[in-house]
Amino acid sequence: MGISVATLSRFVRHAGFKDFKELKASIVDQTDYESPADKMTATLTQSRKTGAAELLRYQQFCIEKTLELLSETELEKAVEAIATAETVYIHGKGASASLATLLHFRLNRLGKKVIILSTGGSELFEGLIHAGSKDLIILFGFQKLPREVKVILEQRQEAGYKTLLISSKVFDSESRRGDINLFVYRGESNEYHSMGAPMALMDALIVMTAQRLGPSALNNLASLYQLKEKYIEEIPR
Repeated sequence: MGISVATLSRFVRHAGFKDFKELKASIVDQTDYESPADKMTATLTQSRKTGAAELLRYQQFCIEKTLELLSETELEKAVEAIATAETVYIHGKGASASLATLLHFRLNRLGKKVIILSTGGSELFEGLIHAGSKDLIILFGFQKLPREVKVILEQRQEAGYKTLLISSKVFDSESRRGDINLFVYRGESNEYHSMGAPMALMDALIVMTAQRLGPSALNNLASLYQLKEKYIEEIPR
């Protein structure tokens, strides 16, 4: 932001805090501990989101907000990284697992080698150990970064793989950012966080990747169709 350390220090003291660390801790205490029940309650009590029409319009707003803050340059980098990666690894924990499953299904259809990493525990390392310099790992960390995501980001320095982080934060420290970063808006911190906008972004990534891959993606889809037709009597669609 072009602000000197001295100016920032003065601001922190004028705000009533001993140092920047104390200010940051205060902000975290106020914003990061809403339970899922609290977020749902906050959403349900807002009159502008009472019916299906209002809720769907809110999803439209989330998509528009995502478009407003999404970097076209980063999006193009993401598509290029997916298209050129030897193997695409995906890590999605909790609700993000649905996004990981969609990406796996669609990218696999385009002929990409795709592997979903274990969501947690030491089993994560069973897949992570195989990721190398020609690979890409797609990660989701919307409000907070799961500890597994932090480990994957740290390990890239040694393993050499690229990371694509899809997050609800526009800015973060370098160690908590991917090599490529895509922003998605899912609502305010105290609201129920829908997957509408992230799902729309995944669809955009898939279609743009198909365009980037060109004939090879179409050929793979054609081969898949022919295989299904060959065994249509044994396994009807």
